[in-house]
Amino acid sequence: MSESQPPETGSVVRLTVVFEGGLLLAALVLGFFLEQPPMAQIEWTVVGLAEGIVAAAPLVALFFITVRYPIGPLKSIETVYKQLLVPLFRSATWGQLLLVSVLAGAGEEMLFRGAIQAGIQQFSGSMMLALAIASVLFGLAHPITTTYAVQVGAMGLYLGWLWLATGNLLVPIVTHAAYDFVALWYLTRRHVAAAEDDENAWNDERVRAEG
Repeated sequence: MSESQPPETGSVVRLTVVFEGGLLLAALVLGFFLEQPPMAQIEWTVVGLAEGIVAAAPLVALFFITVRYPIGPLKSIETVYKQLLVPLFRSATWGQLLLVSVLAGAGEEMLFRGAIQAGIQQFSGSMMLALAIASVLFGLAHPITTTYAVQVGAMGLYLGWLWLATGNLLVPIVTHAAYDFVALWYLTRRHVAAAEDDENAWNDERVRAEG
């Protein structure tokens, strides 16, 4: 963290790292008791990494639609971005954003897909039931607004499907992390650009007034 960076941003990053790290630990413990260890579901391959990055494209497209055309229910999601995410991470460096994104992707995917979805599928024998329940729980774990929870639940369906389609938990982990990084980077950098534009406009107005 640089010396000019507000201390609250560093605190937020540290708390986020601890929280997401806790989810990762919870996934490992739950997976152990369910006999579905998440780490065993990860294949560390270049193909899996590439598939995860490519699979992030639809989620990134949905994100840009939300922020550029916030109409109807999408307005509440765009408000969440502005009022919650931007103030929390506006001063974070790209490295901090990457760290938060990678931990979020690993912790949440290992818990909701690698442990919960796999565990439900093991005990119920139903792939679709496990996918549905894990996705609903994923949405309920993000109860900021009803619309936001529904959107996250739909993303959970997509991420769960990726795991089923590829058989490699690395794919949804990378997809989740890539999406989070792009969203956080764009939102925070757009805020910085907007602040600079406002400052320049104010300076121009002051110069005209003094002239």
